[in-house]
Amino acid sequence: MIASPKLWNHKDLDREAAALFTRELGLLAPTAQVLANRGVRSVAEAQAFLCPDLAGLHSPFLLPDIFPAVARIRRAIDAGEKILVYGDRDVDGVTALSVMIRMLRALGVDPLWYVPSDEGYGLHNPVIDRFAEQGVSLIITVDCGISAAGEIDHCTSLGIDVIVTDHHEPPVTGIPRAVAVIDPKRVDSAYPFKELAGCAVAFKLAEAVMQSFGRWYGRDMAFVFSDASGIVTALKDRNGIISETVAVQDEIVTPAAFRQWADTDVLVVMQNSATLATLEKMGGRPVKNQTITVPECSCTDVRQLRQQFYAHNRENDLRMQFFRDSQLDAVALGTIADMVPLSGENRILAWYGMGRIAHSAKAGMKVLIERCQEKTKNETIVTAKTISWTITPLLNAAGRRGKADLAAELLLTDDVYRAHDLMDALEQLNAERRKLQTKNLASFLPLVEEQCDLVNDKILVIAASGMEHGVTGIIASQIVRTYGRPVVLLIIDGDNAVGAARSIAGFDIVGAFNRVSDILVKFGGHTMAAGLTIAVEKIDELKSRLQTIARQEISDAQIVGSIDIDAVLKPAEISLALVQDLARLEPFGTGNPFPLFAVSAVRIREKTLLGATGTHLKMKISGTDGATVPAIGWNWGDRADDFPADTPMSMAVQLDTNVWQDKRSVQLIILDVKEA
Repeated sequence: MIASPKLWNHKDLDREAAALFTRELGLLAPTAQVLANRGVRSVAEAQAFLCPDLAGLHSPFLLPDIFPAVARIRRAIDAGEKILVYGDRDVDGVTALSVMIRMLRALGVDPLWYVPSDEGYGLHNPVIDRFAEQGVSLIITVDCGISAAGEIDHCTSLGIDVIVTDHHEPPVTGIPRAVAVIDPKRVDSAYPFKELAGCAVAFKLAEAVMQSFGRWYGRDMAFVFSDASGIVTALKDRNGIISETVAVQDEIVTPAAFRQWADTDVLVVMQNSATLATLEKMGGRPVKNQTITVPECSCTDVRQLRQQFYAHNRENDLRMQFFRDSQLDAVALGTIADMVPLSGENRILAWYGMGRIAHSAKAGMKVLIERCQEKTKNETIVTAKTISWTITPLLNAAGRRGKADLAAELLLTDDVYRAHDLMDALEQLNAERRKLQTKNLASFLPLVEEQCDLVNDKILVIAASGMEHGVTGIIASQIVRTYGRPVVLLIIDGDNAVGAARSIAGFDIVGAFNRVSDILVKFGGHTMAAGLTIAVEKIDELKSRLQTIARQEISDAQIVGSIDIDAVLKPAEISLALVQDLARLEPFGTGNPFPLFAVSAVRIREKTLLGATGTHLKMKISGTDGATVPAIGWNWGDRADDFPADTPMSMAVQLDTNVWQDKRSVQLIILDVKEA
């Protein structure tokens, strides 16, 4: 058996927390261990993880430039201006576009929209010129624009205002000169959560626009609470953002001082004897204010009073409830597809949105799920795995084949017949993508050894000619998995080369590109994935400078790679009940990885090759407890001889289900193997 070079990290287990979750929440022991491994320590934290609350979402008005963006959109709506929503071709981009378009349509606007395909990522002046001729006066970008300073200046020269919504890293040269640049990663951003996907940033702007039509938007509010000891606590709030807090003894508060501090549009007080007595001592309520008296409740301080007030309004604001329910399916789809960390706000958005996806009323979403569920044999539940393995490649195939508008139209259409036609086209494009991927991978792989020093290079930079664009990022990811280091793939086309980069944990590829930006035509992306354009004559210099950076920042241990083991299981512990229990921790992805277990001292009982060419390896394994479990190694067909029946081994596995003739059973997905 081939020994694995990877390091197996058995996570430090908080046994006390795991036992608590099993006892108080009824979780099976392995599930409780996984939850503890995610950093959850208390029952309250566990309940928040298992059942996230929309109340945990931050106010969209904390985002930079949100107020000028809302004002400009409202002005465009009122004046009947032509609005263009400009997106990106990946799943995050088309879901962001869907969110923005549907919000504007709900407000009576019929905006134009555009998703670049052949032109490549981002804004392009020829496209801007075409829409300028059609009378567009406002462009809203989604999932792009933060690096488009020149193109936005071009818009300004044409009399077109631009609102940027993006989540990519801002360039070191600064943000573009737009009417508004909404990006939580801005250096000056006070937004508490920086890792939103592009679709979530678009959702935040859409939410802010919808809230601007609400009863409390733009109104100064004062919340006042008095406890039994006579201490008055009050805070000022505008659009859900606290601006000032004060706590004083009621004896030293004069009516004039109180009125001056509480000189707001709305005064919210709690109706209990202490508060009313305090107000009476102060000379009564300011008569110029709209005063709202909240019935006595379980509040113990002014912040709880404020929270309960806003919670009550959320529960009774049917317009905003409908907006969120109708948008979160697309937000969840884009968030999971873009592989942003599924923690914090992203977990709330993805968890709620996944619950909406399977029951979406949108024609395109319904057809998408129906057709993809058939392929994954998933009867009623849409999981993050369904999105990552089936839906994301299908929708991304449209952009990779120059037809990103088809994926966007699928998410926007309300015609079920049109949705089926679009799905047929997307499936054909996906088949073409697979063929192109196989062809380009066969062309790129030999170049890795020809152009790279696999002993000394800490980053692999490969350039090729005569290849089609569209699958470079996928192939870069495959090469990263094979060689364990960052990869930059470039396709030469004339004087320039356009390509994609994928990284490994601990190496910021966009940060590296920032340090060589003087030789790049353009670039953009995330810590782990990016795109770039460079003059052909600068490729050798790019290789040299990136190697210098990589040698300084990437250790040998990072290249070897490691996997994190959540717990050790015996075959007898593996069951459908455990799979269903683990599903309570969904959605899985970056920041909340799919649970990974070790099974030790197991032996092979049966081996079978699957696929027309024996690509996959299916086995039955058993442990010392005598229990037997089926296991499969995807693309491990050529390793069948590495697993002798008489050799005990340890396997790193994920738990999965298999459906055959309407019967569901548990199976293991083998990710790594070591000698026991």
